[in-house]
Amino acid sequence: MGADAVTFTRFSLNPTTIVTSLTPGITGQQAVYTSATDIGPQDSGVAGRAITGTTATDTILATDCTKRLDYIGSVAVAITLPTATTLTHTNCVFKVVNALSTNNDLTITTTTWTCNGAATCVVHQGEQAWIYVDSNSATNWKADINNSPLVAGSGIALTRSAHSLSIAAAGATYNPTDLTSYSRLWDFCNSSSATYDWVGSAITSGGATKNNAPAWPDFCGWGLTTGITSGGGEAITVGDTFTITTQVFPPLGANANWTMIYRVKLSATTAVQVYFGFVQNQFAGAVPPASWFGFRFDTVNSLTAFQGEACTTNTCTSTANLATVDTAYHTYKMRSTSAGTILFSVDGGTELSVATNVPTGNVTPFVEALGTGTARTITVGPIAFNATGLSR
Repeated sequence: MGADAVTFTRFSLNPTTIVTSLTPGITGQQAVYTSATDIGPQDSGVAGRAITGTTATDTILATDCTKRLDYIGSVAVAITLPTATTLTHTNCVFKVVNALSTNNDLTITTTTWTCNGAATCVVHQGEQAWIYVDSNSATNWKADINNSPLVAGSGIALTRSAHSLSIAAAGATYNPTDLTSYSRLWDFCNSSSATYDWVGSAITSGGATKNNAPAWPDFCGWGLTTGITSGGGEAITVGDTFTITTQVFPPLGANANWTMIYRVKLSATTAVQVYFGFVQNQFAGAVPPASWFGFRFDTVNSLTAFQGEACTTNTCTSTANLATVDTAYHTYKMRSTSAGTILFSVDGGTELSVATNVPTGNVTPFVEALGTGTARTITVGPIAFNATGLSR
């Protein structure tokens, strides 16, 4: 050994820790570190931190750099991300994993800096993100966000290559022996009054025209006219007049996994009452019917937009406004994914729900239009119904 004392610096994230000096010229000496935590090299690998329960806010810390952050709670989390300068790690990098038990997001909001050039980055449920300092911008965090692995459903094939993923769907087939689903389409191009088809009934005044003013892309429709007598109009139902002595559908309000779609066009947005959906009993011009669920627009009752509604024995629950009213065709969709809850939407927009006063008896599809003294026409069609997951 030389004449000077020899010092060693351990290989670690703390390069300033120095072991005690060794005496020159003597072999076989044991090096003694300055503290117990400095003995030997640090453990390799990536540490982690779990964010659990109903924690709704979190802040990235200096100690999170190089860590995997697992968000495994049950609520959305708002994450604050300081600058790398604040974190005292110039090249800080960490991984964020959205493994929430609910379909919620992790919203990362930066302090002073940006994230992918914006004020926030969002990591959706099932996604993971590596976040690091942008090598092209000293004030931007880069977030490489990846989805969780795809799982191919029935009839779907996934083919991977070095740089792409191809998705192919097998051709749809109709199996008449599959009793687990039921579908029905009414287009009114050649509607009849046969059993279980639609039947029109005048209310005081009014009438109906099948295959009313066909036009692209809606082809056929049933035009209900209100007449010029206040309270007069027309109703169409499946299988019976509005007296409805026999309902033709089972209790949809007490069951799930079904969808009904109505295509409807109004000739005017004033002096009209329009109700369509499923009715449990005869209504004979009553608006709303005593027990029913569906869509309504009623200027007599000061509505300015379509709403979803459910009534049981004249006790009703309505949604907020679904869409503004005009004289164009629109697609009105209601469905149930949970027994007793009806979801309503217009043209694929936001769904609003009703879960109270939903009738639980057998029902019949219907459309009813009434006027207040000025003739109006409501064109309906097509109408489609589908139910799946039937245990039969």
